[in-house]
Amino acid sequence: GVTDTAGNPFPEEFSWSFTTEAAPDVTPPVVISKSPSENAPGVPVSSSVSVTFSEPIDTSTIAGSIIVSNPDGPVPGVFFFTDDNATVIFDPTANFAYSTSHSVLVTPGVQDTVGNNMIEDVFWNFTTTTAPVRDGRALKAYR
Repeated sequence: GVTDTAGNPFPEEFSWSFTTEAAPDVTPPVVISKSPSENAPGVPVSSSVSVTFSEPIDTSTIAGSIIVSNPDGPVPGVFFFTDDNATVIFDPTANFAYSTSHSVLVTPGVQDTVGNNMIEDVFWNFTTTTAPVRDGRALKAYR
């Protein structure tokens, strides 16, 4: 049924196809696993903390967005990334304190690789193991 301006029909059918671009990623990252687990007791003081997200994250958004702390304040450490940047590992610069509750806060400052922020805070605690005992007795301080 298609004709030119003079009314002549096209001699054969003509068709073409095209592909549209993918829809933009608007899905925010979410925490899918964490270690130590929530309220874990007896965590070794030499442990690290890991957080795995549902997708790779922008590593530049981690500093200040994942905070590991104890009653004295933030614990100093460094971050490492695995699983194509979907897992963040916090390695404290010194061992965690014995018999101490530690908390981990992951804030909405964490973004995926296209800029989607987490929607809400993720927070959990763990407690480290007690100090070792020597010769069956707890160590005492002498004055």
